[in-house]
Amino acid sequence: MPSMTRTLVDASIPGELLLGIIENLTFDKKVMRDISLVHPRLRSLVLEFQYSITKKFASNQLHHATTDFTTDETANYRWLARCIRRYDVIDEVMDVLISEKNRLAVHPHNMGVTNTGMLLLYRLFDVDGIDNKIAFIKSLPRSPILAMFLAIHFSIFAARHYGKGIINDKRYGPYLDGNNFEMRSEVEFSFAEGVMELGPQFISDIILGADNAENTLMLFFHDHAFQDWNMHTIQSDFVPINTQGPHREPGTRSRSLWTTVQERLADLSDCPLNEVVDRVIEEIEEPGHWHSWMGLAGKAELMKGLNLTNEYD
Repeated sequence: MPSMTRTLVDASIPGELLLGIIENLTFDKKVMRDISLVHPRLRSLVLEFQYSITKKFASNQLHHATTDFTTDETANYRWLARCIRRYDVIDEVMDVLISEKNRLAVHPHNMGVTNTGMLLLYRLFDVDGIDNKIAFIKSLPRSPILAMFLAIHFSIFAARHYGKGIINDKRYGPYLDGNNFEMRSEVEFSFAEGVMELGPQFISDIILGADNAENTLMLFFHDHAFQDWNMHTIQSDFVPINTQGPHREPGTRSRSLWTTVQERLADLSDCPLNEVVDRVIEEIEEPGHWHSWMGLAGKAELMKGLNLTNEYD
């Protein structure tokens, strides 16, 4: 009796039937590679019909991938695997952000807009170059900007509790004096800057304690933090964080993406920059705010770069 493998790859079996079988598998990049190694005919099908197979996989298993992620390049197996990985990273981060163990957890009514903010951070990550990223931020209306802001804002609180090293609250003790408060603010600013450049993966690395996560944070601290401490005027045992590396002259540092987001949000909120954080936090506290309980339709609007127009979510 011929083996099942030999039967399926027999030339008398229509290619459409084989494609149908492949398209109804659960997508895994490794499985696709293994299928292509079974027989030249299967390899030919997997390669020749890569784009239609990918489209079918996305339709069956990742219904919102084409809405949530950029598809400037032709969608293929690599694109699909990247989408799955990004969804997994966002799920990891959101699990921490909404956890009851998180002292400042995201409230249920803010989960939708915060999750959308994570997707928008990936959208920003896919934009090449700081200048283009800044232009992208400045092109967005208030709803997408608010979503990105909240994703980072809540991630900062989670990093205080779960992160290791210089970002963890324990480093600064239960009572913050002015110097330690300023130092923690500089570290958190650097963390936010890292997220703006590296996307949600950096949030996951920090709060889940990935190797070299703190080293990466220190690189952003070196580039963006204030380090011109005058030790002669400090009247305590405060020890600042100092980094070593190439010195950048004033005006040569990259423009801050995190500052750009806050400036854009302040402008669209019609309030001063130094008031925008408090105003936004007050706005989102109540479960009935405009962006609360946001669902798929609202997410789709924000991912198109639009304001949320209706409270149907």
